[in-house]
Amino acid sequence: MVSESGPGRFYISRKISAGDWVWDKLTCIVCSSEIYEFETKIFCPYCGVPSHREHILEWVKIKGTCPNCNRKLSIRDLTPGG
Repeated sequence: MVSESGPGRFYISRKISAGDWVWDKLTCIVCSSEIYEFETKIFCPYCGVPSHREHILEWVKIKGTCPNCNRKLSIRDLTPGG
């Protein structure tokens, strides 16, 4: 991991920033696979964790909670993020 602060510097880790550009590698909380740009993603309204749309909808139908923060969720609480 490279980390330097100040103007013209960059930071490299799981979240990569270079200037004003930020690249986040989104990972589904349910299946742990990467979420690609073309896939529909949904974010938890409480903790903001991303997931594939189909995966989180099925999870909420069965468990009724967020797999990350364990707060109660319903299908109505989930909004598409992509």
